[in-house]
Amino acid sequence: MVRTTGLPGTLMTISGLIPFVFFAWVGVAPYQLADILSADVIQLWKTGLLGELFYGAVILSFMGGARWGTSFGENVDTPHALTLCLAVLPALWACAAGILGGLGIIGGGLTSGGVSIFLSAAYYMLAGGFLVLLAFDLKAGYPSDYKRLRVIASVSAALCLAVCAWYVGPR
Repeated sequence: MVRTTGLPGTLMTISGLIPFVFFAWVGVAPYQLADILSADVIQLWKTGLLGELFYGAVILSFMGGARWGTSFGENVDTPHALTLCLAVLPALWACAAGILGGLGIIGGGLTSGGVSIFLSAAYYMLAGGFLVLLAFDLKAGYPSDYKRLRVIASVSAALCLAVCAWYVGPR
């Protein structure tokens, strides 16, 4: 088993947070980037919201896949069935959140600012998925520096998703 994440793993994990932060910024404050790019604010706003939604779903699915892969790397003849089932759940959860969020973008009207409550619910679903997966990974026998990196990455991703959820949600 790998004992340390190393510099490349750390840099790739941290750089994987850049799209979360960028899309959250565009989703919450599109007018700043629209001024720089001379772009349509509404189109840029919806692009940021979609980017955050889809990137969050992809990364949550990826993290489930990583859990799947590590279950095969353990020193056992066959991976534990429960571990494999838990590794598939993030991808299914992310898919459901992506569909719900897509409905939120499509079903929005002028009275709701162009998005429906489904989009906010999808962001909260993804944020919760990251935190639940983090809780399972902290219980696993992973190296301490990997766990530390996972806490930073998962909490940061969940915060970016929660900010978008709060921003587009009802008040």
